Amino acid sequence: MPVANGARTMSNAMESVVRQSWPRVQLVTVVDPRSNDDSLGIATGHSQHVLQVRGERSKKINEAFAAFGRSADWVFWLDADMIMSPRLIECLVSFSFSRDLGACYTSEQILGTSWTTRTRSFERHFFNGTPVDSFRWVSCAAFADVGGMSEEVFDIAGGEEWDLDARIRERVAFDFLDLSDHRQIEEWSPAVLGLVKRQSVKANLARVGILHDDGKLSLSDFLRKKWYYMGGLSAYTQAAENEARHHHRQMLNPLYRLVTVYVEQGKWRRVLRHPLMFLNVLALRLMVSLEYVAHKLTARRMSHGDPYGLSKS
Repeated sequence: MPVANGARTMSNAMESVVRQSWPRVQLVTVVDPRSNDDSLGIATGHSQHVLQVRGERSKKINEAFAAFGRSADWVFWLDADMIMSPRLIECLVSFSFSRDLGACYTSEQILGTSWTTRTRSFERHFFNGTPVDSFRWVSCAAFADVGGMSEEVFDIAGGEEWDLDARIRERVAFDFLDLSDHRQIEEWSPAVLGLVKRQSVKANLARVGILHDDGKLSLSDFLRKKWYYMGGLSAYTQAAENEARHHHRQMLNPLYRLVTVYVEQGKWRRVLRHPLMFLNVLALRLMVSLEYVAHKLTARRMSHGDPYGLSKS
């Protein structure tokens, strides 16, 4: 779990790891020492292993893998604002071994109370298992084989997970875990159930693999994060081409991002059932697209620093 100023959400994230039904799970928390909240204190109170690493997410995950990954079979990275479903690891292990997989996608549900989070929550369903998605569950052998996340390319965050996904796709079999056959509502902690109840979005706890707690994320904060991540995304688009990366580049195709991903494989039915929400999605996508064009034209990073409020000193 890479952490940078994550005190608001990381207790729920860590508790979701501790509550996993699979017994052999160890949590490695990598805290940026520039964090100016209580991230380090919360980490040391909940995690078996705490590292302090200054840098982007790719560096934090690589450091954690170097320290503990060699003794494990699988690696799963969870952001500090994410909550794992109680049986997620158990289901991933069973699913991966039954199909001889080396990597796996799982479903994600965004929580929050703002227009931005409601729109993103509706939109996220369309991305499961598509070129917009990325692996979080990877065999340690595959992770080591590709050399982990590329710290050289991604000296600024944005695109590192897509890059890793692209390189791993070339080496191992992979699939999408559908949790619909694994009822688990009664296994969620009371704290998480209370959190979900307070949200302005509906969460299907019987099917979701990861809850992503965006809280009161405003449109301006969301666009600020996107601007920052576009620095890494630009590095990703300039990296060496390969077949798997070509698969991912669909996500930067305007036709795919604004039309195809929402209608392929029968997903158009959901669009017809919720036309107003889909219009919100298109409005949000248009703003992000215009921001991407502006970033490409200016070719500079966000002038007011990274979105996590870390000191540059």
